[in-house]
Amino acid sequence: MGTHKITFRITIISLYFLLSLIMLGIIFLSMIYFDNILVRRSIVKEFGSISRNAQNTISDIDEVNSRILNLVSVYDNANADFYNADKGRLLEIFLKLFQNNPKLYSAYIGYGDGCFYELISLDINQSLRKKYNASPSDRWLVVTVFTDSGRYIKKLDLLNENLNVTSSSSVNSDYDPRTRPWFIKASASNNVIKTDPYSFSNFDGRGITYALKLKSGNVLSVDVLTDSLDTLLNSYKFTGSSSVYLFDKNGGIFAAAYGGTKNDNRMKTELLAAVEKSDSPKTLHYIKRVGGQKYFFHIKKLTPPLGGTAHLGIVAPYSEVMRTYTDRSYKILYACLGSLMLMIPLILYLVSLIVRPITMLEHESEKVSKRQFSRISRVKTRLMEIHRLSESMYVMSKSIQDYQQNLEQKIEERTKELEEKNTQLEKLSVTDRLTEVFNRMKLDSVLEGEINRVKRYKNPLSLIILDIDHFKKVNDTYGHQTGDSVLVEFAAILKSTVRSTDTVGRWGGEEFLVICPETGLNGALSLAESIREKIEAHSFATVGSVTASIGVSSYADGDMEKDMIGRADGCLYQAKSEGRNRVICT
Repeated sequence: MGTHKITFRITIISLYFLLSLIMLGIIFLSMIYFDNILVRRSIVKEFGSISRNAQNTISDIDEVNSRILNLVSVYDNANADFYNADKGRLLEIFLKLFQNNPKLYSAYIGYGDGCFYELISLDINQSLRKKYNASPSDRWLVVTVFTDSGRYIKKLDLLNENLNVTSSSSVNSDYDPRTRPWFIKASASNNVIKTDPYSFSNFDGRGITYALKLKSGNVLSVDVLTDSLDTLLNSYKFTGSSSVYLFDKNGGIFAAAYGGTKNDNRMKTELLAAVEKSDSPKTLHYIKRVGGQKYFFHIKKLTPPLGGTAHLGIVAPYSEVMRTYTDRSYKILYACLGSLMLMIPLILYLVSLIVRPITMLEHESEKVSKRQFSRISRVKTRLMEIHRLSESMYVMSKSIQDYQQNLEQKIEERTKELEEKNTQLEKLSVTDRLTEVFNRMKLDSVLEGEINRVKRYKNPLSLIILDIDHFKKVNDTYGHQTGDSVLVEFAAILKSTVRSTDTVGRWGGEEFLVICPETGLNGALSLAESIREKIEAHSFATVGSVTASIGVSSYADGDMEKDMIGRADGCLYQAKSEGRNRVICT
C-alpha cells in the first residue's frame, strides 16, 4: 500500500506555523506563570510601602499634636489656676490651635481643683448645632466648669465669628475632669499621651485625645477627629474595589476606606480573626477565598511614637489585581499573532526561494538517474548551498565515482575546519585576551554552576579574590605595557599554583578570582597564603617585587553568587586597609 506524499513547500510552511504556534504557546504560558510570581512580589512590596506611609502619617499626626501641646504649655495662662487665668488670653491661644489644625474638635484644660475650660468648634459637625441650639451665625462653644458656693456649675457660651457671646446658659454639673482617662493618664506621665480612639458623646463621630500635664499640675488636651484618616486610607487603596481598615488592639474599626463590595463585613471579620490567631502579627500577607472570591490580605502592626496599638489591614480582590498583568499578556499574544499573520507573505516568498531551485534540482537529478549527462544544466539561484549542490551535481555527471570521493573529502575538510573555528571561537569567548586566563563571563558561569552543585550535593566551596597592590603606581611609573606584562606574569603564577580542579580568571582590571570547588575555608586560606608567598617571592620583569592583597570566603547556606563575592571582596578591602600583602578570610 502506498503512502500519501506531501510537497516540500507544504512541509516547510506547515513546519513554520507549527513552530510559531509552539513558540507563542511557550511565551504566553511563561508570561502567565512569571507574571503571577512578579505580581505577588509587586503586591507585597506595594503593600509594604503603603504600610510605611501609614506608619509615617500617624507618626506625623502624633508629632504635630505633641508640638502643639508643648508650645501651649509654656504660656503662663495655661499654667495658672482656673480663677487667676486670663480666659480671654486662653481663648486666643485655643483659636490659634484651631487655625493650624482643621480636624481639631476641641481644646481644653482640666484643673487640679476640678474646674474645666474648653473651646469647641461647632463647624466640625452639624449635629453639634442642633444639640446646643446654636444658630447658623454661631461659630464656637465655650464650656466652663467652676465652683460656686461648693457646687460645680457648668456654663455654656455660644460665640459668633467675632467672638461675641450670642447666648449663655448655666446648669449644675457633676463633671470632674480629674476622673477622666485622659487626665489620669496624663497626670501619671511627663510626656504627651494619646488615648485610644473612642466615640464622642456630643455627636456621632470618633476621635483621639492628646494630653500633656503642665508644670502647674493642670492638664492641657486637644480632641482630634479620626475621619481625616478615612480620606488618608482611601488614598492607599490598591485598586478600585480594595478596602483599607485601621483598627485597634480590641478589634474596633476607627477608620476605613471601603471597596464597596458585598463582602466588606466579612473582610473586617477575617482581618480581626487573623490578628487574634497570630502570636506576633507584625506583618501578615496571604491569599484567601472569602464569599466565593479570592482576595489578597495584608495586615501590618503600626507602632505610633506616643504608644497605643493600631493595625492597618488592606484587602484587594485577586482577580482585579491580576487583571492588569493578564491583560498585558493577552495584548502581547495578540501582537505576536498579528505579526505572524503579517509575515505570511514574506514566508511564502522565502519558501519559494528555497522550493523553486530544489524543484529544478529534482529535474536535474532525474536526468542523472537516466544517465542523460549531456542534458544536465546548472541551476541558477542566489542560495549559496543550492548553487554549490548544482555545481556538484554537474561535476558528478562527468564522473560519479570521482564526485563521491571528492565530496567526502570536502565534507571532512569543511567539518574539521568548522570544528577548529568553533574551538577557537569558544576559547576566545571565555578567555581574557591579555592574560589567557578565563574572563569574567566564564567565571560567572563556573561560579553559578558550582553553587548549584553545592546546593545539590552539600560539598564545600570557596572563593579567592586577589588584587595587585599599588598597580596604578606601576602603570604611572613604568607605563601600561609594563603593567600588562605584570598582569601576564601574575596570571602565570596563579595558574602554576592552583590545583587542576580550580578555576582561575581575571575578574577585572588588576583583580583575579580563583574558584575552589570541594574546598573548605581552611583549604582555601592555605592556598591563598601559598599564592601570596609565591607572588611576593617572584621578581617581575622591570618592576621587581610585587605584592597582592587577598580576600577569601566560603559558601554558606542560602548564598547566591553575589553573597560569596561580596564577602570575599569585603575581606580584600580589609586586607588593603590593614596594610596590604596579606590574606583575610571570613
